[in-house]
Formats: sequence, C-alpha cells, structure tokens
Amino acid sequence: MRTIKEEEVDLSEYADVHGASQSIGRFVEDVYTTYKRIRSALGYLTRAEFKAQWAAHQPRPTAKISKDISVSNFSGISTG
Repeated sequence: MRTIKEEEVDLSEYADVHGASQSIGRFVEDVYTTYKRIRSALGYLTRAEFKAQWAAHQPRPTAKISKDISVSNFSGISTG
C-alpha cells in the first residue's frame, strides 16, 4: 500500500473517483504487479521476467504426421 500511495496517489491528480479508480487499478496491474514487484517464489524475478524466462525454455512444437491413412484416401488407385 505504501508503494501505491507514494508512487501513484501522491504524484497524481484525479478528476473524479472513477478516474482515480481507473488510474490506481492500471498502476496496480501494469506497474506494481507485473513489471516492478519481485517475488521470492519466482526466484526474485518480476512476473514479466519470470514469464519471459519460462517461455524461452519451453520446447518448440513439432509437426505431427498422422498415421491414420484409410483406403478412402487413395480413391482411383488400383491395388492389384
């Protein structure tokens, strides 16, 4: 709460309660939650850093070849 007050509320002017609610909500989501606050559970990374690191270590999807080949796929081909 101290960070929100010092870095958002004290440095901003709001036209009305709705504007204050939107600005504070945006601050909490974008700045405080995602990009700034480090978390011990995530190895002292921010959420954004952790997600980027996690995505970089995921295996790339490979193309799958279907083994379902039916006789109907070969219409017009003589088998004998």
